[in-house]
Amino acid sequence: MSIQRRRGKDGEEGNYLYRFTYKKKDYCEGGFRTKAQAEVAERLAKDKAIAQAQNPDDYAGEMTFGQAGQWWLKEWAPNKRSRKLDFCRMPLCMDYFGNKLLKDIKPTDIDTFLSKLSVLREREISDHTRNHYRALMHALYERLKKKRMYKGENPASYVDKIEVPVARTRFIYPSEEKILTPAVAQNEVLYSYYVTSLETGMRIDEMMQMRVKHLDFTLNSVFVPDPKNRRSRYVPFTRPLRAFLTTLIAGKGPEDFALPHWSYTWILNTLKATAKSLGIKGITPHVLRHTFAYNLLSQGKSIYQVSLLMGHSSVAVTQKHYGHLAAKDLRDTLDSSQSFLSCNRIATETLEIVKK
Repeated sequence: MSIQRRRGKDGEEGNYLYRFTYKKKDYCEGGFRTKAQAEVAERLAKDKAIAQAQNPDDYAGEMTFGQAGQWWLKEWAPNKRSRKLDFCRMPLCMDYFGNKLLKDIKPTDIDTFLSKLSVLREREISDHTRNHYRALMHALYERLKKKRMYKGENPASYVDKIEVPVARTRFIYPSEEKILTPAVAQNEVLYSYYVTSLETGMRIDEMMQMRVKHLDFTLNSVFVPDPKNRRSRYVPFTRPLRAFLTTLIAGKGPEDFALPHWSYTWILNTLKATAKSLGIKGITPHVLRHTFAYNLLSQGKSIYQVSLLMGHSSVAVTQKHYGHLAAKDLRDTLDSSQSFLSCNRIATETLEIVKK
């Protein structure tokens, strides 16, 4: 049997523990005074593991939140784009709920947890971040239900999402662009991301992963294989950008990165510092993406076309961020259409004829 004994810092022998793996799942428990107690506990744990594997529905709900969190971080989170955030947030949830069974957690417990986030993290927490924690717990329950590891209600479904006002979308004004572009052009690495983003609307991580083989100079487009919404897409680029990219990838192989490979933190800090030195605040790499959308919508392009180019999961996402800019389409439609007043004039003339 895989029984071990803990040892203290001074080499003193401590309690016993068991550790084994069954069907790629690790089992471990300690705190036993004698080896015999650990052996008995290990036998029971193995019997339960085998029975649970054979009849998962009979044991669904006996998992603690701590065990569920460990499963999430090991089996599911590594496959997500937001895995870094999951590895930051899930341990806090696990520390709070600990050995409490999933089926025993109530919506009020989750509400209390969300209200205590500022205390638990020892800093001010926004409502937007609280919504992310709620969404993480909701996703955990739903994933476990799909895997038949939990059978019951999802308590997070009964926790109301906090309504957060949509922040005003920041983009670069033409007057800002005139002074910002020459300053950014002095840094070749930053300029390559700056130009590519403004000309294609690609996300910063998409540009960082763009390789030479993804560029198609016949169709003047770049292939984005693994975007945020998991839907690959082709993004067209302009002739000026084509010439710029051609020069940039000269001498590189198909597997080489098309743009200089620097960290997001460096790009973010350098861009913010450059803009701040010119007295321009609130500029981030994502603002370049917003500016791309603003430029298209200000030219009268439809919000559906912009949604496709931006790679949004739906037009609703585009409408949420840029709907106020798309209102120009409606104004242009009314300006180019027949005035409603002409109908009123005809109705008035008809009424006067009837009166006569």
